[in-house]
Amino acid sequence: MTAAIAAARARRLLVPAVVVAAALGVAPVRLLVEARRAVAAAEAACARGDLDEGVRSYLDAVRMHLPASPYTVRALDGLAAIAAAAAARGDDATVRRAWQATRVGLAGTRSLFTPRRLERRLAEAEGRLGIAPGPGAAGPGAASASAVVGFGLFVGAALAFVLWAVGRDVRLVPARALFFAAVFAGGVALFLVGLRFA
Repeated sequence: MTAAIAAARARRLLVPAVVVAAALGVAPVRLLVEARRAVAAAEAACARGDLDEGVRSYLDAVRMHLPASPYTVRALDGLAAIAAAAAARGDDATVRRAWQATRVGLAGTRSLFTPRRLERRLAEAEGRLGIAPGPGAAGPGAASASAVVGFGLFVGAALAFVLWAVGRDVRLVPARALFFAAVFAGGVALFLVGLRFA
């Protein structure tokens, strides 16, 4: 009897675990594919001399940053190459657009785990543009931490709701349902506030 209960509980946990794992895996794969396309589009635009389109597509690739993604570095290198080539021609407007794209792309991807090499690239872009470092330049602060904690809370509360607030007879257990709903709402609020001020 105990083995049958354990097997039933394992089956009950398996479906939500597979759904969560699949959901968490789809977004990073899609970001990598889109970043690769954006870099390819930027390289093609630069090869035909369309530097404005090259800057736009490289910016798209930087915005799709994932830790250890090679496409972020390729996009940043491409923007630096556009800026250097434009400077050699005396095209200050294109130089400025390339460094602005670098700054905007990197500022938009900052998080708790932004690598130092990307922070250095951001500082370089701000220096080239004559801009003082923005808020949080010394590193991510409490707002970013709040967003991460909030995300963990609302995802965990949703999973916990499915696993423990719904009884075996598919009826809600009121006390648990209210508790996990409150944690979910608090997590969403914390996540949104963290994103707003990060």
